[in-house]
Amino acid sequence: MKIKNHLRKNTKRLLLLVSSCYICFACGPSKTAVAAEETTSEKTTVTKSDRKDARMQLMADLALREDQQLPVREILKERQERIQEIRNSGGNDRRAQFQQMRTVSQETDSKLALILDESQLRTYEAFKQEQREQMRGQMQNRRGGRGGF
Repeated sequence: MKIKNHLRKNTKRLLLLVSSCYICFACGPSKTAVAAEETTSEKTTVTKSDRKDARMQLMADLALREDQQLPVREILKERQERIQEIRNSGGNDRRAQFQQMRTVSQETDSKLALILDESQLRTYEAFKQEQREQMRGQMQNRRGGRGGF
């Protein structure tokens, strides 16, 4: 019960990390989305500092052993760099960018599965799910509450 409460308490911080790593920034806002966001009273801006805080919180919540810390940091750092490269590629095909990011995420998950134990993997999976939910909310805000692409 204490672990569950601890996870709930820190999920907001964790959500910021995954949202920065996933596609929330991949799909740059369209003119319509920018207009909708300006009219939305709730603005959701994720800064580099927020992402760093969330990444640090994830590392703490995973309760990594000393021998796990460096490899996990390197895997997450590589993932972030690859995601940033995809974002900066300047392509107009958002679906292709999304697919590339999904591939990067799957590769990252595979690498982490080799390092993390079962409990840590469950924590990481819960973190990713919460990030997805937060991202969906942000994307709906960008689209003015509409679903789909």
